[in-house]
Amino acid sequence: MTTTRWKVLPSGLVLPALLSVVVMVALIFAACGDDEEQPAAAAPAEQQQDEPQQAASDDEDVIWIDIGVVAPSSGSYEVFGHTYEASGKLIEHEINTGAQYCIDQGVCEEGGGFLIDGKLHKLRIHFRDDRSDINAHVALVQELVRDVGIVACMCGTPHDFAIASSKVTQPAKVLHFSGSSTLEEILTEEATAPGGENRYLFQTETREWQRSGSVMKGAVDLIDPDSEVSVILMLNDATGQFLGPYFKRALEANGQTVPDIIYWDPDTTDFSPLFSRAKAHDPDIVLFLYDPDRAIQAIPQALEIGAAKSGYFMFGIDPGEYKKRELQSDLPVGMACVPICWGATDREQAAEYWIRYEEFGNELRSFSSVSLLTYDDYYMLIKAYQAAGTFEDPDAVVDALLEVRHDGVIADGFFFDDRHIVAHGTEVCVSRQLEFECQFTPPPSEPPPGTPGF
Repeated sequence: MTTTRWKVLPSGLVLPALLSVVVMVALIFAACGDDEEQPAAAAPAEQQQDEPQQAASDDEDVIWIDIGVVAPSSGSYEVFGHTYEASGKLIEHEINTGAQYCIDQGVCEEGGGFLIDGKLHKLRIHFRDDRSDINAHVALVQELVRDVGIVACMCGTPHDFAIASSKVTQPAKVLHFSGSSTLEEILTEEATAPGGENRYLFQTETREWQRSGSVMKGAVDLIDPDSEVSVILMLNDATGQFLGPYFKRALEANGQTVPDIIYWDPDTTDFSPLFSRAKAHDPDIVLFLYDPDRAIQAIPQALEIGAAKSGYFMFGIDPGEYKKRELQSDLPVGMACVPICWGATDREQAAEYWIRYEEFGNELRSFSSVSLLTYDDYYMLIKAYQAAGTFEDPDAVVDALLEVRHDGVIADGFFFDDRHIVAHGTEVCVSRQLEFECQFTPPPSEPPPGTPGF
């Protein structure tokens, strides 16, 4: 495994937004009832004002493909969900204007759009903010499926949201993509086979045992390969309860003893008692998972009491974001991106992506890397449309998508396997006095003992 020493890339200039919202139509109601009587999840206010450019196009022959994006752009999960909107708007721009990257991919035509069976098509993406509310999420997906008629959806973060909304998309034969690694539990061979109940569902992040395995190997390798004891602090929600055992098994597979997983509640602000509990185990490494914004607040409290002997680890913090915070630590502090960092990466395609991402007007921040759990998938989907010769036959599109091999941002030859799951590694970095060392760690070839299903 090669490692590379990095300095954080300088931030690019944010260019003016290249898109302008076309026509806003104001719906004025002379309401007799109380606004509070409107169902929260289905109220007209949920229909975002940033609806896709409706194509006041001079070309009346353009065929528009409706795709939904439902993710939290506000609320407690905004740190993950904002990336779905960011990548979706970038994709909509690249596809519909014929950006050079899209042309180089062999997808776009000069002037914008792409051909399916000789006819020009463009994307109309419908964005919805589920406000980090699972009930709102399901209602909004239902609205897009039933009333808008979307044929595909980038929907669901965090984990339980995607499973819930799949109950809407799958009976409707809407292709559903999500970076939720929990989906692997329902993406069985039977469920994804022709006629299966989850035939149209796709997991855009690698299997959890692969992701946690690559992250924890990178953490141990870079912080202290001779370490022996690690303690995990994990967010106490449905996702954290799912992830905790995976990280524990991954650490054990890398030679660690894990005496405790300490679950912290979302409203926690004083982490000192929890770090004191961790310190009682005399750990070499303390790992704070999985919310990066809370991690950046909590780690200074761990440093104050000296909770770890060898170093600390945070999940989701990018080296570029860590550099901005100017945290000082005598011990190394590790961090992982999902999957590739913007502050330091040795993959040329990723470095170029982050330039496009920021120049378009997207902010580089914690978990911006999650945008890569949808970006490549749009291009793979369009390639499947082109190969199938249609976007209206979901079974033909699924068959074609399973044959797509895509040289994208995350990897060359990127593909979905028979269970509709991708495989990729994770970039892990460590800061030593704000000097960064990073490595892209491939996923393990075998799951550790105790992994569900193995």
